[in-house]
Amino acid sequence: MGDAVARSSEEVLVVNAGLGRHLSEEFLEEWVFHRLPGSVCASLEEHLLVCPTCQDRLAEIDEFVFVLKAAFLAPAASISKHSAA
Repeated sequence: MGDAVARSSEEVLVVNAGLGRHLSEEFLEEWVFHRLPGSVCASLEEHLLVCPTCQDRLAEIDEFVFVLKAAFLAPAASISKHSAA
């Protein structure tokens, strides 16, 4: 795999063979969980404004996180209903 992930705010893009320059899964996931420094977030957000490919990938990650949270919280809600009875 010829992916090169950068760590500086100027280089938040990864170059994927055949895909051009897009944000890496790692950066998108870290952004969703608010784990990136502000300087990196600014560059990432600028790219997201103009890149439909990365926007779509971010939407997929957001949906996945939403489903995981719902699955995690569902058993807790079920337990509290049973304990209230």
